[in-house]
Amino acid sequence: MRVELVGLGYWGTKMKRVIEELGHDVCPLGRGDVPPEGFDAEACVITTPPSTHADIAIRAMKRGLDVLIEKPMALNVEDATKIENAAHMYGRVVSVDSTWLHTQAFEYIKELDEPLIFYQSLRMAPHIKFYKTSVIWDAMAHDLAILSALHAVSWSGKPVAVQSYDAAIAYVPLFIGGNAFITVSRDWPMKYRQIQMRFANGTSLYWDDDQLYQGGKLILSEKHETLKRMFKDFERRCKNRERSGLTDALHGLGVVSWLEKMLPLN
Repeated sequence: MRVELVGLGYWGTKMKRVIEELGHDVCPLGRGDVPPEGFDAEACVITTPPSTHADIAIRAMKRGLDVLIEKPMALNVEDATKIENAAHMYGRVVSVDSTWLHTQAFEYIKELDEPLIFYQSLRMAPHIKFYKTSVIWDAMAHDLAILSALHAVSWSGKPVAVQSYDAAIAYVPLFIGGNAFITVSRDWPMKYRQIQMRFANGTSLYWDDDQLYQGGKLILSEKHETLKRMFKDFERRCKNRERSGLTDALHGLGVVSWLEKMLPLN
């Protein structure tokens, strides 16, 4: 696959490595750049600031490219809807990099097929100087992707949040037919990602980054890099022309709709 990669910052650099290690050709581009003559791309990976996603994605789809978009898919429902509509109009595959949905741990959780009655997430990370997007729209997008994919989220109120460009902390209680409590921070000395879940049948799971525990016993460790699993899913959908998928445009739109209910940015 020949891939245009628009944006080569923190996440774009990771994506470039992953795509190349999977054996694909990558052409890194800045916003507004035109690929060199002779590079006939099949897909476009977008890792620019979220406010630019809709414009870049729609222009790529008009050119006949499938697109993989860094989360969040957009910063408002209007732009996310434009991406979803363009995917329908041009018959393109769209994927959002909700990476946690491509883990072996999530596959295990999904296969339980049990109603979720309790969810608690702590998603902490150090301060990223150049990152300007709200911590809710950045980090909490992962939890909303998980809850949405489990059909387990409904909104119960606005978050209590303290935010600035130098530090960002947010706490959000949600109603999911049980209880969900999500705490995110970009003012933590180290990366820390922990999720606790309890299901209607009594199963309790502890998801510690790349390991999954049940009843204090380790039951699963990730064997493959999640970014590679994510891109391979995108590649498969492109090859088979599967417009619907776990992290398709409709999924991205759903996550953006929850984020906008919590914290409208306009």
